[in-house]
Amino acid sequence: MWPLSTYTGRILLQTSPPHVHNQLDRCMSEASTVDGVLELRSAHFWQLDFGSMAGTVDVRVRRDADEQRVLAAVTEKLSSVVSLLTVQV
Repeated sequence: MWPLSTYTGRILLQTSPPHVHNQLDRCMSEASTVDGVLELRSAHFWQLDFGSMAGTVDVRVRRDADEQRVLAAVTEKLSSVVSLLTVQV
């Protein structure tokens, strides 16, 4: 009963499970190297249910960057971990 309560509590508090922190860090590092990206900020990732993660991230880009290309590239980098993602450019 206790493990289920803990797991459910983490979902309700919109936290990310500890076992994906390294994957998220790696994906964020990869996304920050996309051509045109100046900064990734306000990233928040959380578990929706037993099998899906959600997240949001703001991306600051160079003036001359193709925003749609950056959006697609950042989304692709994070999609291996986050199934429902909102990226604001």
